[in-house]
Order: sequence, then structure tokens, then C-alpha cells
Amino acid sequence: MKKVIFLLAALLISACSAFSQGCLPDGIEFTTQAQIDSFQINYPGCSYIEGSVEILYSGDITNLEGLNSLDSIGGYLEIDCRRLKNLNGLNNLVKINRNLMIAACDSLVNLEGLSNLTTIGDNFLINYNVNLLNFEGLDNLNTIVGTLYVDNNFYLVNCSGLEALQTIGEDLYINENYSLQNLNGLDNLSSVGNNLTLTTNHFMSDISALSSLDSIGGSLKISLCNELVNLNGLENLQYIGNGLTIDKCFNLQSIESLIGINNIPGNLSFKNNISIPNLAGFDSIASIGGDLNISFNDSLTDFNGLQNLQTVNGDVLIQYNFGITSLSGLDNLINLDSSDIVIFNNNRLLDISAISNIDANNIQILKIMNNKCLAECAIKSVCDYLALPSANVSIASNAEGCLSRQEVEEACEHLSISEPETIKYLLVVPNPASSVITVGSPCPDGSLVSIFNASGEEMISTKSDENTTSINISTLPPGLYFVRLSNDKTVEVGKFVKQ
Repeated sequence: MKKVIFLLAALLISACSAFSQGCLPDGIEFTTQAQIDSFQINYPGCSYIEGSVEILYSGDITNLEGLNSLDSIGGYLEIDCRRLKNLNGLNNLVKINRNLMIAACDSLVNLEGLSNLTTIGDNFLINYNVNLLNFEGLDNLNTIVGTLYVDNNFYLVNCSGLEALQTIGEDLYINENYSLQNLNGLDNLSSVGNNLTLTTNHFMSDISALSSLDSIGGSLKISLCNELVNLNGLENLQYIGNGLTIDKCFNLQSIESLIGINNIPGNLSFKNNISIPNLAGFDSIASIGGDLNISFNDSLTDFNGLQNLQTVNGDVLIQYNFGITSLSGLDNLINLDSSDIVIFNNNRLLDISAISNIDANNIQILKIMNNKCLAECAIKSVCDYLALPSANVSIASNAEGCLSRQEVEEACEHLSISEPETIKYLLVVPNPASSVITVGSPCPDGSLVSIFNASGEEMISTKSDENTTSINISTLPPGLYFVRLSNDKTVEVGKFVKQ
């Protein structure tokens, strides 16, 4: 009896070994249908190809049924066959240890045939499949250890079929899929290990399927997605490990869904988003590890939304924002790290006083140029920096009052007051004015109101005992004037233009 039991056990082990038999450690290349059809005859019992599998372009290959014994591939799987209409024959495939590449399969409309695949051990690249509509057929794929690279699939409309996917170990890169409308199918994706890039998907109007995403280990880049009007779907994103770029999203009107992000370790680049009216959504950001670049955003009027930003370790670049009138919103920015400040070609910019609190010792280069309406640059941070022997400054082609370094240095001298405890910025209305201005102050008792011309000459001086003071300026020549309100506790400064 013992011999019988032993014999039966040996047979069972032998049978199991036959069913899990490996073969082809150097891999195999299929170029004809006959090779596919004869695979199980040539490699009986082989369920695991130890090397890589290449199914390469041939008008001869129309189905993969001869591969239905496979459950795993030790290397990569590359499929490049224009007449394949589905991937049936790979139905028992559970794991690919390296890359899965599906390219230029012109007849594929979905990925039917990969329903048991759970893990891709490296990258999943799917590109140039011109008739692919979605990812249906990948019902059980839950892990991509490397990158998911979706590129140039002209008729791809969404990502349905990827509902089981929870983790991408490296990058998620979705690029130049011209019919892509949304990311439906990625609803359960919770983390991307490195970069998430959505670019040149011109008709993508909805990314709400990313609502489970809470962390991106690298950078987030969204660009050339012309139909996006908001970033709804990113409300639960709490962590970005590197930079944030939003560029050339021409119809974007809201970034409020980014409210959960409180730190950008890399660059924050927000450029060429011509329709967005404000930066609400950046409200939680306290620090930026690289550059802050806000440029070419025509509808922005100020920087409200960045009011909690305190630290930028790179450069501050504010350029070609043709609607900005002030830098309001940057009032709490204090800490830089040997940074350049460039304020260039913002045609309607009137007021840069919000950056008064920046520590001048941490500025490396200061450029204020081509801001045609900017007449006052004599703010504390600028004046402090100009006083440094090492100051590297370019001030030119702004409005009168900020036309040159010399002009700003003179204004700094006239407005510098050391005795009072605080310096604030004064409301003067109307501005421009022709006959009477009204000067407002929250602490007026015993205050002296003085008006200086651009050369620093005192033109008018009067006492203020009211919450607002009206001053007749009709006798003043047209030009730029500075207003100083002072008492024993505070100094407030402002400016106006006499017409």
C-alpha cells in the first residue's frame, strides 16, 4: 500500500510540474501565424516562458489562440501586429515580469484577452494603436511596477478597463491622445510613485476619475489640455514629491481642487493659462523648494490664493501677466534662498508693495523692467536691497518714479523713516485724481499728512484728525506724487497720479 501511495504522489508531483513547466530562457519571437498555432506542439506543457516574447508585425498573424497555455512571462511581452482584433489566447496570462508593450496594432479596439493579468513587473507602454477605444479586457490589472505610458492612440476616449488598477510604481504619462475625453477607469488609482503627466490631450475635459489619488512621488504636469475648465478630481491629492506645472490650459478657469497641497518641493510653474481669474486653490501652499514662475496669464489681476506662501528657495519670476495690477497675495512671502526676483513686462501692474516683507539679504538679482504703469518701486524690500553693496539691480522702462535705479534710490531716501514702530501702505482715492484726493487712515489722531513730488520735495502738509482727510491738489502740476501719513506710532505711505 505504501508503494502505491508513493507512486501516486510521484505521479501527482510530475503532473503538477508538467502544468507549470518553464521553457525558452532566451525568449521567442513570433512572426507568423503558423508559429503561434504550433507553439504547444513544439513546447508541450510550457506555461511559463522564462525569457521575453515578441509578436511582431506580420500580415499573417490574426489570432493568439495557440498561446492559451501561458500563465506567466519572465521577460517582456511586445505585441506589434496590425491585423490582431483582440488578444484572446492570452486569457490565462497572470503576470509579466518586465514590460508589456502594445504598439501599432491598428485593428485593436480594446484589450480583450488579458482579463486575468494582475501584475506588470515593469512598464506598460501602449501607443500608436489608432483604433483603440479603451482598456477593456484588463479587468484584474491592479499593479504596474513601472510606468504606464499611453501615447498617440488617436481614438482612445477614456481609460475604462483599468478600474482594478490601484498603484503605479513609476510614472503615469498620458500624451497626444487626441480623442481622449476623460480618465474614467482610473477611479481607484491611489498613488503614482514618480511623475504624473497629462499633456496634449486637446479634448480631455474631465479628470474627475482621479478622485482616489492622494500622492504623487514626483512632479505633476498638466499642459495643452485645452478643454479642461477645472481640476476637479484632485481634491484628495495631499502630496507632490517634486514640482507642479500647469501650462497652456487655455480654458482653465479654476484650480480650487489643489487645496490639499501644502508644499511644493520643486518648481511651481503656472504659465499660459489665459482664462484663469485667480489662484484660489494654492491657498494651502506654504513653501516652494524651487522656482515660482507665474507668467503669461492674461486674466489674472493679482496673486490672491498664495497668501500663505512664506518660502521660495528658487527664483521668483513674474512676467507677461497683462491683467495683473498688484502683487497682492504675496504679502507673507519672506524667505528666499539667494534668489532672483524678476518682474517683467506686466503692462497693467501698479503696485508691488505686497513683496515688501521679503528679506533683502536673500535676494541675489533684482530685475524690475517694462512694467509700463508701475510708478512706485520704493518699497521696503527693494530699498533694503538697493542699500546693499552687492546689489545686482536692473530697473528700467517702467513708469515715471520707477524708471531707473537712481530714481528708486531717491524715492527710498525720501520715504525712509526709522522712528515709528510700523510702516503701512495708505489708501488714496481717486487715483488718478485732478482736484481732490481722500486719504484714509485707521489711526488718524495727531497725524501729519505730507505730499511729495517725484523729486522728494514736500508740496503740501496738513494735520489729520479724522478717519479720512480730503486734500485739494488742484494747484499741483500733473505727475506722480507720494503721500506720507505719520504719527508717533506709525507711518503710512501711498501714491497717486495728478492728471
